[in-house]
Amino acid sequence: MGKGGKGGVRVIQKGPKGMQGMANKTPQEVQQAMMQDQYKAMMDIDDATKKAMMMMPIPDNRNVEQRWPSSAKNASTETWQTVWPNNLDDRKTCKMGRKIKVADAVTKPTFRDISNALVKLGLRHVVQPYKFYPRDIESHWDNPGRVMVELVDDVTEDWCHPEVEGKISLLRLLGRSISSTPEYKKRRVEEVEEEEERVRLDLEQVKKAKAAMMNKKGGQGGTGKGKGKKKGKKK
Repeated sequence: MGKGGKGGVRVIQKGPKGMQGMANKTPQEVQQAMMQDQYKAMMDIDDATKKAMMMMPIPDNRNVEQRWPSSAKNASTETWQTVWPNNLDDRKTCKMGRKIKVADAVTKPTFRDISNALVKLGLRHVVQPYKFYPRDIESHWDNPGRVMVELVDDVTEDWCHPEVEGKISLLRLLGRSISSTPEYKKRRVEEVEEEEERVRLDLEQVKKAKAAMMNKKGGQGGTGKGKGKKKGKKK
């Protein structure tokens, strides 16, 4: 508080703007509201993305993880490699995290796709579904999660897979493995169909709006008929 003129009291707001009404909210709700405000301020996004952001849950503990196999529960992951979906996503640029060529990458791989491929390859790994790639803010709600993979055996110090000699070779192998799985193929077909349907609906809305505008102009033109005609003298 600060002193106002004529002996009054002037209330000075402390804290960031837009936080009114947060007193009765839980810490998790406050955190979610602040994160959403930050996203809106940083990016010019469409309504669909805003809706996805509003629906994105914020877990109480972002360090939740699942290990495969279960025998790797107590294994140290200090030397394991981190694989983000962005690392092998052909939609992403190198600045956004893609590490391999577009030809070797796949479209929108998820951490589940990566985990399933690693299971088939027999590589021990840890899935962390609530980690967000720091260099691509869109991944915070569009495609979160990461996987930590063991590439070198701690005992023998040999590569854990004959076709893997580093992270890049692993990403290429994952790209080939993911693109050939029936689950991924089915999901991609569904995603393409959904995108085509969305585009079709958008085009229909544009056509309807254009037709309504033309009808409105036509109606205005019809009411103005005869205004420009000169009246002749009666004989």
